[in-house]
Amino acid sequence: MNKTRMSAEAFEAIERQKTLLEISRLYDPNFNRTWESITEIASPVLNADRASIWSLSKDSSRLICKDIYIRSSSDHASRIELKCNLYPTYINALETSRFIDASDGVNDPRTSEFTIGYLNPLNIKSLLDVPIWIEGKLSGVLCFEYLDKIHTWSLEEKEFAASLADLVSAKFEALERSRAEIELSLSEKRYQNILDNALIGIFRSKPDGTFLFGNPAIATILEFDSVNDLLQINTVQLYHSRQDRKRMIDQIQQKTKLRDFELTLVSNKGNLRNCMINAYLEEGEIAGMMIDVTEQKRILKDLEEARKRAEESDRLKTSLLANMSHELRTPMNSILGFSELLLNDSKDPETLFYSKKILGSGKRLMNTLQAILELADMETTRSKILFKEVDLHEVLSSVLSPFQPQASEKGLYLMTEIDTRHKAWGDENLLKLVFQNLIDNAFKFTIAGGITVETTLKKSDGENWALIRFKDTGIGIDSESFEQIFQEFRQASEGYDRRYEGTGLGLTLSNKMIQLMGGKITIESKVGLGSTFTVWLSVLSAGSKPTDKAMSQSQESQVLPVQETPSLQELPVVLVVEDNEDNAEIVKLFLKSKYRIDRASDRTTALKMAENKQYKAVLLDINLGIGMNGLQIVRELRSQKSYQNTPIIAITGYTMAEDRDKIMSAGCSHYIAKPFTKSIIVNVMAQAMQCDVI
Repeated sequence: MNKTRMSAEAFEAIERQKTLLEISRLYDPNFNRTWESITEIASPVLNADRASIWSLSKDSSRLICKDIYIRSSSDHASRIELKCNLYPTYINALETSRFIDASDGVNDPRTSEFTIGYLNPLNIKSLLDVPIWIEGKLSGVLCFEYLDKIHTWSLEEKEFAASLADLVSAKFEALERSRAEIELSLSEKRYQNILDNALIGIFRSKPDGTFLFGNPAIATILEFDSVNDLLQINTVQLYHSRQDRKRMIDQIQQKTKLRDFELTLVSNKGNLRNCMINAYLEEGEIAGMMIDVTEQKRILKDLEEARKRAEESDRLKTSLLANMSHELRTPMNSILGFSELLLNDSKDPETLFYSKKILGSGKRLMNTLQAILELADMETTRSKILFKEVDLHEVLSSVLSPFQPQASEKGLYLMTEIDTRHKAWGDENLLKLVFQNLIDNAFKFTIAGGITVETTLKKSDGENWALIRFKDTGIGIDSESFEQIFQEFRQASEGYDRRYEGTGLGLTLSNKMIQLMGGKITIESKVGLGSTFTVWLSVLSAGSKPTDKAMSQSQESQVLPVQETPSLQELPVVLVVEDNEDNAEIVKLFLKSKYRIDRASDRTTALKMAENKQYKAVLLDINLGIGMNGLQIVRELRSQKSYQNTPIIAITGYTMAEDRDKIMSAGCSHYIAKPFTKSIIVNVMAQAMQCDVI
């Protein structure tokens, strides 16, 4: 009996050793199959009904089942998790014991926490659980379980389970190494992919210029066929200037890094490449990144040249417009001036008829010229808008008043529905021009009925607007022409079918002016039923300033009422400086009843006359032909104490906004644009004679 028992025990010991050897030799890249093999091989050795392997999560909060082998059905299961905080006594026992040998699992305090949720439902009676340790840290547990009967675990069984746990621990370590190797391999592949596909050149070299590493991007930048070809050369060969290389090496050795260092390199094909480098010194080697900015440099250079060309073009355009304005306005001043004098002074009916025709055609030509120049001025100078709160009733009344005679003459009504409380933000003088254009446009296209002007307030898109509507009963506009009428030099009827005079600039100018003030113009119209043009202006609180865009004040806004003519003995003497004899004569004839006129045609004569006589005012042209211009004369006069406060009125054909600013800043007190009417020059002179010049 003893021999038989000893032979059985020896056989079991041999079987356990063979099992451990077999398990130690297990290797499968798929570790799930490894866990299945271990549980399946080990459970018969201990005659266990169930064998399982569990790992502890990294945060030690969960036991995760790697595999459970059910011997009766030869089935495997996994994907089971147990929360460690529900089994504190069991976890503590694992951490402090070599194994948990619970013959009676339900009543053993180390395992009784599993009774309700695990032991009783599965009818588990006995457990042998061995902790798995890795580098001194609990990493899992190896379990053997008996069903339906109590089993007392022998020392040999416990030693076998402990040895098996050591083997599983080694497998766990192998799994972690495998995972680390896989992750390292993937990381290296990702890093290599980044290097290979980067748009930025990446390099590593020695201070002596030996290339150690380069990615495909840097080979492309420097026009090499491959990275290997690039690595065969010394970096010194790539520098366009050896001084650049010395500067780069000195900086990186002094500061250990470079930021946004620009230099010029020579590519493999001999092309110059502008490059920007960031680099640092590491273990005696230079590592860095390079980007090719050659194209950006070229674009910036092209943009700079384009900007200079645009500025020169604008300068030439402005100069051309200014000269054109002067050359056209100067003769027009004579044409309109003399025709006005003939119309006012002649008694001959035929002369009056001709004068009226000349004056009408001249004004039409002048209006065309004025519209063209105003449009060009808006597009080139964008001079500053003078924003303020505008009383719409006051502005519209001043605009509409001169149109009443025209309405009566054409048999049309001109009605208003203007609320005296309505105000808006904008440039008052520009608004007057816009309102004049819209009223004039309405009269032009209205044969019967009349025009109504009304104001109202409206909230749209969260903003308060003042709406000024100009309604007419005219010919109307087809909806397909709405966009066209706001385009430069366009009308609804054009070409040989054109039925109405005009440049087609009135609405264009009006629309541009309102847009500069942050508003808009909308239109409603039907052919034969009239049109409604609506101006939208922002209603803002006091002190608001919607934009700093601008236009200069209109000449008419400066005109004062005509003063009483003094007696002939008291006529003040004024000096007119004008090289054009016709224009000088116009000024003299317009002012003869109120002033005595002395004339000078050039700088020398003007300054000599001003030195010998104290004039009450000086009117001078800006362009005086060859020699000193009018602005230089102004500066000479202002330098004299006796003329520091004397009114100096510029009379000029230079009417662009920037021209006016330049003229006024040079020392002129007032400004008259050619061509001018008698009432304009008389009123400006009256204003000048009443003001103290600073």
